[in-house]
Amino acid sequence: MHVDLITEHPREALPAALAAMAARPDVHLVMLLGCDADGHSPESADAALRACPKPIVGGVFPQLLHGADRLESGRVVAGLRRPARVATVSALSSVRSDELADTVEPTAEGGAPGDTVVAFADGLSSGLAVLVDGLFDVHGLGVHYVGGGAGSLRLTPSACIFTRAGLLADAAVVARLAVQAGLGVRHGWQPISDAYRVTESRRNVIETLDWRPALDVYSEVLERHGGGPVDGSDFFEVSKAFPFGVERVGGELVVRDPISRDGHRLVCVGEVPQGAFVRILQGRPQALVEAAAAARRDAQQAVPPGAGVRCALVIDCISRVLFLGERFSDELRAISRPGERTIGALTLGEIANRGRSCVEFHNKTAVVALLAD
Repeated sequence: MHVDLITEHPREALPAALAAMAARPDVHLVMLLGCDADGHSPESADAALRACPKPIVGGVFPQLLHGADRLESGRVVAGLRRPARVATVSALSSVRSDELADTVEPTAEGGAPGDTVVAFADGLSSGLAVLVDGLFDVHGLGVHYVGGGAGSLRLTPSACIFTRAGLLADAAVVARLAVQAGLGVRHGWQPISDAYRVTESRRNVIETLDWRPALDVYSEVLERHGGGPVDGSDFFEVSKAFPFGVERVGGELVVRDPISRDGHRLVCVGEVPQGAFVRILQGRPQALVEAAAAARRDAQQAVPPGAGVRCALVIDCISRVLFLGERFSDELRAISRPGERTIGALTLGEIANRGRSCVEFHNKTAVVALLAD
């Protein structure tokens, strides 16, 4: 993988950076990761994206990772040297399952077991569950999945997905790479409540738990554990330390991040199905750092025998940065290795599977993909 870090203003630097990467004869796919602070827009990016002769996957994220550094500005341009098939899903919030499958199906043509599927999606879209289910329906168990939600910490809809058609809102871009990988997925959050049944929900909005208003149940648990009241305007400042864990059969809890309240309803990043059972979780900084280290070990152990690691693609949740603060540097040290090429994004939700399990949309989770030589 070829990797360039671009720090100049995107309007001036992006065309030359994309052209230089695409001009490499061994590059089959360009991965473009940008920081929200740089003010990317269709007006500043579309001409350069449409002029690129190679397929593009990527997005605009709150922050990026490059080596052992966390970036609040700049762009990472990576050229992948293996064949890839790419598809773009538009109008993700309203796409039907059959339409999504038809769009994504061509990416599976000619694929082999052990391939890696990379997917970036608008993290504020209400169609994320449809996307994740559609990816699994098309590609199945025999591949690795890695990706995440793009967008801004302002949590307002914006164009945030890089494609050859331009910078798109409410969209996803999917690429199947002829690259094997070792994958590690861990979060480190621990339950502090009993299990509650989600008795009413609408996609990513939890309305009632055990037939009681969701906010009332959530507030009672937090107050018992020193979380303070959650009835003010600083909801996210409190809730970032107390996510939900959605129970899955035979697997680790899948984390859901409550980011705002709507009356007595709780709005999460990612869908919470009606009928599911959830627990309220709490984290300790050391436990989260240890979980990231475990994700790295899991990924290393899963690299195919005899294959070297060419690059580490890290998808980590921006809310882990907000929770850990200065200790996030410990998490980066637990994941990265000296001399190893590391790139990644701090996302609004993470897309990954564990081993041969189904692909999930996660929150507050560290995902480490070691791409094999």
